[in-house]
Amino acid sequence: ALSLPRIEGEADTAFAKRVVLDSRKEVEAAAARGTQIHALAEAIINQEEPGDLVNGYEQHYAGLKEWRECCVTKVHASESVLVNKDQGYAGRVDLICDIHGEIEVVDFKTRKFKNGKAAGYETDLLQLSAYAYAFTDEGMACRNILIDPVTGQLAEVKYTAEQVCFAFEAFTSICKVWRWLKKYDPRELAT
Repeated sequence: ALSLPRIEGEADTAFAKRVVLDSRKEVEAAAARGTQIHALAEAIINQEEPGDLVNGYEQHYAGLKEWRECCVTKVHASESVLVNKDQGYAGRVDLICDIHGEIEVVDFKTRKFKNGKAAGYETDLLQLSAYAYAFTDEGMACRNILIDPVTGQLAEVKYTAEQVCFAFEAFTSICKVWRWLKKYDPRELAT
């Protein structure tokens, strides 16, 4: 609303409708950028030719390729569905790989950087913990790779195996609440 110019004589209700439409366009554009960058990251991780995915995302390509070459020594899973039958959930993980000899779960996020910095959200760790414990019963380190959608700048948010373990305790509590609220338990389907 602050950046959308007002038309002379425009009624407040008409302006409000234009603001809502404009904000939807911004959300759709951000989602499209995120999808494009995520597809580019997947191609780089799997060492596939990115083709037209690079167009307009040259900085993103360079940063993600450099990260992959310097950090990832082995890919265990990429864009794979993981299922935790004990807790009754599933999800699609971006990447499980060896980073400097240690196996980690990695999730790519597009986030606008402010003053050259980006931060993770607490829910990011919950998501990573769910993937980690769907992959193995043992704790493991995880990380988010935050990607500025405009500049292509990368930032990493790393979590220790202990942080992931504590987050998984919270995640399983949330699962219990969800099952109670929905009166539905996906684990019953597995039997």
